[in-house]
Amino acid sequence: MVIGWQSASQGISREFGLGQKAWAMMNGVEIMRWVSAFIMLFLASGLLVSSLITTRLSRQFRHPQLLAAMLWALAHIFLNWELASIVLFGGFLMWAMVQQWAINHREGAWQKPVRVSWRRDVLGLILTIVLMALALIMHGR
Repeated sequence: MVIGWQSASQGISREFGLGQKAWAMMNGVEIMRWVSAFIMLFLASGLLVSSLITTRLSRQFRHPQLLAAMLWALAHIFLNWELASIVLFGGFLMWAMVQQWAINHREGAWQKPVRVSWRRDVLGLILTIVLMALALIMHGR
């Protein structure tokens, strides 16, 4: 995927102008960037944290980590509507969808985790905020 992403960003996208935003109607409107950032940083981070520690959120979804990967990939596709991003993040999106289907098919019926106290939810929220802050720092924002 990375090789395809690099090839797309250096070759086809320059020749055909696909490196620029394809949604001309979104020019000057930053709402899509904010919606995608919210989806990626809040929901995906919260789901990722809930896959590591049992919270009430992890009781709602069978595969919170794969769902986090899908939301993360979709958010990056919405933010960077270019061929290279579609190749790279679309590959991650397809991988997560196939994995979710394969695990469901292999394991059968799902049993929800046991109930947890509100302290675990508070810990999950704190870890989500820390993860969001680290992502912003790593992205240079």
